[in-house]
Amino acid sequence: MSNNKEEFATLDMSVQPAIKSILESIGSYQDLDSLILLKKIFKKHVPFHMRSYVSAFLLKEYLGGNTGNFSKKKKVTKKEGEKSIFINIGKNRRVYPSDLIQLISKTADISKESIGNIKILDNYSFVNIDEEQADIVVNQLNEKEYRGRKLTVNFAKKDI
Repeated sequence: MSNNKEEFATLDMSVQPAIKSILESIGSYQDLDSLILLKKIFKKHVPFHMRSYVSAFLLKEYLGGNTGNFSKKKKVTKKEGEKSIFINIGKNRRVYPSDLIQLISKTADISKESIGNIKILDNYSFVNIDEEQADIVVNQLNEKEYRGRKLTVNFAKKDI
């Protein structure tokens, strides 16, 4: 891992929304007893000096391995029964996978489980969606305004 301050700052900016989302979820979580139980189990089985590493690993998994230059690039593949859609927003609009998941699940009223791999590039993104839900997502999101920009959403010409 490099000690480059710019890489750290970039990664920090990309991880902040995910951490904020997790903290908000904890704050509004209904079953606090199960979280307390899991916390006790975590403390019992994870040595103190390894807890921050385990937390970092879990955060990386939560982000789908999308931690920029610090991680090895994984080949993103489309699962059977999924379609790839194109969305005309990307990193330059400070869009992260969690943002797209929230946008798609709320606007198109589909479950988060229907959303597959997400690939965010500088100016646009690709999202894999269950075949049954893909038409709904494209119809609901296309021409919708998001962060002051009208979205263009359609089926990707190439699968990711």
